Amino acid sequence: METTQELIKRIKSEISNEQIEYNLRHVFNCIEDWVDDNSWRISVDGKIVDTESFDLSLDLNYEFDRNTSKNGRKQIAKKIARVWQKPSRRTINTLLFVLRKREVIKQNVSIKQNVKEQEIQNKRKIWKHLQAQSDKALQEYKKEKGNYYKKDLVV
Repeated sequence: METTQELIKRIKSEISNEQIEYNLRHVFNCIEDWVDDNSWRISVDGKIVDTESFDLSLDLNYEFDRNTSKNGRKQIAKKIARVWQKPSRRTINTLLFVLRKREVIKQNVSIKQNVKEQEIQNKRKIWKHLQAQSDKALQEYKKEKGNYYKKDLVV
């Protein structure tokens, strides 16, 4: 049985066209599992698609160009290995970006956070804005008050 480190090393070294196509199909299946497990959403060309009916390996229409340079194949292999090493939204989106840049996929695909995460981040943004306003009002209050009350106590 192969350890994770051995798997990553093997994936990085496999840069032939057939091996990369196989690894892509396999990593797309795993990405779908990670998307389901984390309740992430898939965005294709700016539109959120239903993760139940969308299949990355089938609906993505990816065509691995046989004329891709060795450097391009190495870059794709490294990104696939990185997704295996640390499966996060960032690494998956980086892989999908490289695939689009290398014209393996035609659509602009990305993984978005789930609805709850997005609501929390929007509320945090609002809270930060209100906190800045509150801090500004506090500074104005302190400037106005100064040491007014302390002067009255001394007399």
